[in-house]
Amino acid sequence: MKTEPDYLTPQEVVLRWRGRIGMATLRNWRCAANRKGPPWVKVGAKVLYPRRELELWEAAMRVNPGMEIGR
Repeated sequence: MKTEPDYLTPQEVVLRWRGRIGMATLRNWRCAANRKGPPWVKVGAKVLYPRRELELWEAAMRVNPGMEIGR
């Protein structure tokens, strides 16, 4: 049985999102003052995205079509 890794590399995040964002976008999100992107950790020189945190961030970014705004 194959288990999912607890941490994803930036390359794996790009693949997870099917190339809809690129490595430069992830890098910009990490450097942005408002920390726009998903949570990440730095271990030595490596940037890693905790899978659980990434899943929570994706859920928070989910758009529900048909939801009425402002009512």
